[in-house]
Amino acid sequence: MNLEIIGEKINIDIDNISNVMDFEVSTSYVQFIKEYGYGVLSEKVEYLNVISPDKDFFENNFINDIDLWEWKNSQQKDAILDSMLIAHTFDGEHVYLTNHSFMILPRFNDPIELATFDEVLQYYIGVYDMKETIFYKPHQGY
Repeated sequence: MNLEIIGEKINIDIDNISNVMDFEVSTSYVQFIKEYGYGVLSEKVEYLNVISPDKDFFENNFINDIDLWEWKNSQQKDAILDSMLIAHTFDGEHVYLTNHSFMILPRFNDPIELATFDEVLQYYIGVYDMKETIFYKPHQGY
């Protein structure tokens, strides 16, 4: 993926991310973070905010509402419990990294599982119909 970077990339300690999880962090995600860092994917609107991973976000915010989503199977439901939030959208969707996939939890819809972080980016480029130059604005990870 070729993004036009606005601003200066901030180097991320990848080992620190890996140490947080009980599983190996996806190569596609690590490559993206190494190349671009944390930041916002935008065209005219800031669509996707790639943030510093948060291992406790789902448990702290949605554990009591886990049945809001229609899980394909118990493995998918279990995977979200041992995941980390890595991005969110301007309209309230969350992107999690699990031990075997990237899981998007849309508001009012079923979970979407994708194999690579590039697929996540391509998904949002399609959903938001981005056709112009796609910018990436690095930040500290918020």
